[in-house]
Amino acid sequence: MFRAAGKARGSTAIQHRYEGEFFLDPEQGWRREDGPDQAGELRSAIVFRLVRADGRAAAVPPEEGPQPRAETPTAETTVKVVAAEGHHVDEFGVSARQAGTAYRRERALEKLLVEELARQGVAAGRLEITIRGQSKPLLTDTWDEKHRELYEAKGTVARAKVREAIGQLLDYRRHIIPPPAMCAVLLPSDPGEDLTELIHSCGFDLVYLEGTKKLVRKPAPKQ
Repeated sequence: MFRAAGKARGSTAIQHRYEGEFFLDPEQGWRREDGPDQAGELRSAIVFRLVRADGRAAAVPPEEGPQPRAETPTAETTVKVVAAEGHHVDEFGVSARQAGTAYRRERALEKLLVEELARQGVAAGRLEITIRGQSKPLLTDTWDEKHRELYEAKGTVARAKVREAIGQLLDYRRHIIPPPAMCAVLLPSDPGEDLTELIHSCGFDLVYLEGTKKLVRKPAPKQ
């Protein structure tokens, strides 16, 4: 196995460091795990579990540059609040295709929401959900700890994306104890009557952008 180790001085070429000989874990050589691609879209990836042939621990990578995440499954599922900073960006380093545009729109929506919550005296964050047996945690969108409300943003009102937001909220909610007081789908515009009913049928609020700065909330009907 070789690991990327930065660029050579005065060159754009990527240097690589030889880590040693590895083989697939005979008990669990690989598994499927969801993760975001370069455009922020969820994809099903194959994760390989490698074991060093000589039994030694793999070398620790240098601090600079992106770091691989070690596979250290926890004994139980844990949930912790993490900062929202660094999540909101105005530019995204991919070609200007629809997926990248939608991703930027999601981040802009979340930024507006965080600013609105700040005006209400709420310091918003995100939840990092580490699930037993998974190498990568789930990272939610905006979390209002004061009111225990969880938001999932989408950059389009397409039915598939609204369904995806609902599914993500259902997935996150089952790991949060006690469960959120409210979950909400955050959209760039009014999705229309039918999709609003779909969101409300799950007991979730709808929050959408009206104009360029105003966020409108349509609460789920009381059961």
